[in-house]
Amino acid sequence: MAPLTKDRNTPAKEGRQQVYPVAANTTIFAGALVAIDAAGNAVPGSAATTLKAAGRAEENVVNNPGAAGAKFVLVRRGVFKFANDGVDPVAAANILTNCYIVDDQTVAATSGNNTRSVAGTVLEVEADGVWVAVGSPGLVDLAAVVGLAAALAAKQGVNYVSGDYGADWSDAGLAAALEPYEVNGVEVTAWNTNGAGAGRKYTRANNAWKLVALT
Repeated sequence: MAPLTKDRNTPAKEGRQQVYPVAANTTIFAGALVAIDAAGNAVPGSAATTLKAAGRAEENVVNNPGAAGAKFVLVRRGVFKFANDGVDPVAAANILTNCYIVDDQTVAATSGNNTRSVAGTVLEVEADGVWVAVGSPGLVDLAAVVGLAAALAAKQGVNYVSGDYGADWSDAGLAAALEPYEVNGVEVTAWNTNGAGAGRKYTRANNAWKLVALT
């Protein structure tokens, strides 16, 4: 095609969810970490070097027996909590770095000597799992992830969002400070940097920040 010489009505879609063909003789459970194999088919996450993490399965699909592409699975990109590997666990030091696929519900800190594929970006580590941003970097805003790094360390003992919002610790002031950061599904505990005053916990959903608790 030649370059545009006038405005174009370019088709668009929201992009958080995508339907993929399922690999032959494969079952994908709802909630599974889904990856795309070298042939372009959806498979459950596993220890392999040729996978591209796609997101979370939104449904149970049984394509077994079945040829590749005989069935399709709905996959959602976003931020999800997966199990932390007991042998090669993700730690707080891994926040904002890659973690790696162990199986369809487990992630690890390293590639296991180049035996695993990337699962996504670590956002938070909790006792019962790891919050991972899975999917295209264009859909999970990595700049926003960086901007929220201090807040996402809340359960690691940091407990503040650094930022220039002066003395305005009202709900409106904090919401305005957080507004540039647009990662849906993220929960933030915000404190002022000297530890004085009430903390406020926000969650982002439906493209807006909402106060959910005073801490």
